Amino acid sequence: LTNYIRTYVDNLQFKERTNGKQGTARGTQQKYTTLLHKVEDFEKFKKKNYYVKDVNTKFRNDFLTYLRNVDKLNNNSAGRYIKFLKTVCFDAKNNGIEAHEQLKQVKGFTEEAAKVLLSVEELQKIDKTPFTRPALENAKNWLIIGCYTGQRVSDLLKMTKESIVKRGDAELIEVKQQKTNKRVAIPILPEVREILNRNNGDFPAKISAQKFNNHLKDLCKLAGLNEPTEGAILVDLDEGNKTIKKEDHKWRKQAGTFPKYELITSHVCRRSFATNFYGNMPTPLIMSITGHSTERQFLEYIGKSEDDSAIQFLEYYLKQAQMA
Repeated sequence: LTNYIRTYVDNLQFKERTNGKQGTARGTQQKYTTLLHKVEDFEKFKKKNYYVKDVNTKFRNDFLTYLRNVDKLNNNSAGRYIKFLKTVCFDAKNNGIEAHEQLKQVKGFTEEAAKVLLSVEELQKIDKTPFTRPALENAKNWLIIGCYTGQRVSDLLKMTKESIVKRGDAELIEVKQQKTNKRVAIPILPEVREILNRNNGDFPAKISAQKFNNHLKDLCKLAGLNEPTEGAILVDLDEGNKTIKKEDHKWRKQAGTFPKYELITSHVCRRSFATNFYGNMPTPLIMSITGHSTERQFLEYIGKSEDDSAIQFLEYYLKQAQMA
């Protein structure tokens, strides 16, 4: 089984994509590489080597129990690894390798996770909060830009003055998204323009993603965003264990209710953009900036249903009718 997962990972670079190109995103490569490590660790725990044909409902339940109770993964993460494993085993079957007759019954799952975002009112509150530490003021500027450009932190923090281009009378920010390799053009909204003007037309000072995440919690706490909110925080499972090096500690997400500032990470930028603009402009326009490929994928991302989409259509139609 581990040999085939390794082969599957090696062959991802040749996988045909819907856009006609070969290869997969780095994130996809990482997911299946991590699956390989999980299965290797599971085999060590069980003191047994498994074959593709061994992946049946019992294997699924044993592996799921291991991921939850030994590896301390939350339900969502554990369920996703079952999905990845099933994909690999079906690939093996399609390549003539014997698979178990119960493979179709090996089901993964995804539970509804809390969607943490910053509303327009909360962003205004943060923007009006004075911070004495320059690092926090700088992180605040990046946060505002992120929530009004809708990009992942890997693309957000790479924006420079050179990212700004002129198309006719409009100034746009052009980004080649690292994860999807898509090139997107983002209009410079007034909130972003104001920050650029504060910096002589340039973006805020460079900052690492890790420092950005740390500063976000501090500035949101100082801005008073402390209402109890459902979500998940990262917990150090090996905290206090001096026999394990700090860099080797296991970190896992712990779900619960926490002060909102504890839940804020850089991912809040893209989700806040998508959610705050949803219903105020056509969904395809928002998707063209966030980079979502399908409307279903987009709606799942912001926690909406197909019914919400229909209601949005009606509200948009009525709004346009009033303006006519």
